[in-house]
Amino acid sequence: MSGDYGIALGHLQVNRIINHKDIKELTHEIHPITKSDVTTFRVEEPILFPFIRLDPGKYSIFHESVTSYTYKMALMQRYNLAGYAAWAVGQEDPEFWRALGGGGTTGDIHLIDRDFSDIHDVQVKWATNAIIYGAQRSWLSWTKATRFYPNKPVTRAEAAATLRRSLDLSLATNVEVRKYTDVEKDNERTSWAYTDIQTLAYYNLMSGMTTTETYRFGFFDELTRAQIATILDRIFLDDGTGTYDASMLDRFTDMKEQYASHWAVPSLARAVEAGLLNGFDDASLRPEAPLTRAQLMAILYRVDKLLVQ
Repeated sequence: MSGDYGIALGHLQVNRIINHKDIKELTHEIHPITKSDVTTFRVEEPILFPFIRLDPGKYSIFHESVTSYTYKMALMQRYNLAGYAAWAVGQEDPEFWRALGGGGTTGDIHLIDRDFSDIHDVQVKWATNAIIYGAQRSWLSWTKATRFYPNKPVTRAEAAATLRRSLDLSLATNVEVRKYTDVEKDNERTSWAYTDIQTLAYYNLMSGMTTTETYRFGFFDELTRAQIATILDRIFLDDGTGTYDASMLDRFTDMKEQYASHWAVPSLARAVEAGLLNGFDDASLRPEAPLTRAQLMAILYRVDKLLVQ
């Protein structure tokens, strides 16, 4: 999207913008050379979208549509090409599959066939659907091809990468929000999750393990259940008033005794009330316990369903 500056958008964010009721002078045209869809519009008053603010002015979005995909798919037949690649599956408008040849009627979504050999044991059966759901939508960038290791604690770097993808955040590619001592960025090597971490820092969703210089992100640190509750709270739950229902935590034995004055009590209470964070069979919440990979995928599955609703 170009206005006073350029920014990368996912299809879901494009749809949110062009369908907003306060967008003016909306037009679509197919670029004569690239065959991409060019949508232009005007904004009269500031409009807030998730992680994006549109100030008054004129904007253009260069994106794909059913029409533009149809033009490009025609090249397949013209030059007898063997196939095409689409990135990232699960973030597209379902109608695109008509143009891509994905089959059938509008609404059919053909996802990547993805599975792991270690997620069907009875101990993790509860999270199997959520893990496959996230894998099919390209949320995961750090798993092996055939094994997920569902009970392994998720690191803060892995969490940053997964959150960036599952929330469809526009990448903060041209800025370094904060220089972390444990996140490499130099001429010789760049940490695999560098851009994801800078993006989460840019949106103030994950700030790091230290609040003053020198900053440390905790790249290999295990993400705790209290930390994921705090991140979810910042994104969806905290309305700025600071209010929360402390009684939401009364059913957890460890929250009444060991963690009664825990620093994340407000976030934990709001996450539990929203149904995003659940306890264990022994009636404990365990805020300082590491979040496992299976638990992370189950939480993000609930978040995604909540957003769809």
